[in-house]
Parts: sequence; C-alpha cells; structure tokens
Amino acid sequence: MTAEVNEADTEITNVSKLIAATKKYTRIDELTPEILNTFVDKIVIHEREKKDGKRTQKIDIYYSYVGIVDIPTDEEMWEMEKCSILHVKPPKYRRGRRKSMLLPGLSSKMCNF
Repeated sequence: MTAEVNEADTEITNVSKLIAATKKYTRIDELTPEILNTFVDKIVIHEREKKDGKRTQKIDIYYSYVGIVDIPTDEEMWEMEKCSILHVKPPKYRRGRRKSMLLPGLSSKMCNF
C-alpha cells in the first residue's frame, strides 16, 4: 500500500514538472538542444530489420517525466475512429493488454479492449 501511495505521489510530481516545462515552451519555432533536453530523456535506436522487402527501424523515445508514449499508428487511429462512430469503447493501445470483441461488420482486429 505504501509503495502504491509513493508511486501515485511520483506520478503527480512528474505531471506537475511536465506541465511547468510545457508552459515554459508554449511556442516552439526552432528545436534547440535546451528544448530537446527538457522534453526527452533518451532515444533508443534499434537494429534495422528487413521484412517482405521493406526495411524498418524501431526508435523508442523516452520523454521526460512520462517515459515512452505509445502513439497509435494510422491504422489504429482509423480503428478508434470507426469504434467511436459505432459508439463502442475504443481499443487501449498498451501492448499485451487487449481483449477481443467482434462486432458485426468489423474485423477481429477492431474495437478490441
């Protein structure tokens, strides 16, 4: 229980720090080293992979105070939009935590939560 309270306190502190940094840089015309160092802890560049004739390379950006932010792909954004039109709960894009739900007219990949 104490660990959970400490974790919640840390999250609140981190959010406060992120808000303060965001307020400082409300308009960014040029990305400077100072701004980059304020918002990014580290960048991890993985090995290039070749699959089906296409080369891809995964890049993880660890943002200050919040860590990695899982940004949905275009396909995932389309799925969330389709789910919102059908008034169903959109998928949560956290790796390994999806539960399947098949709706009429949708593929099995859509509207998972």
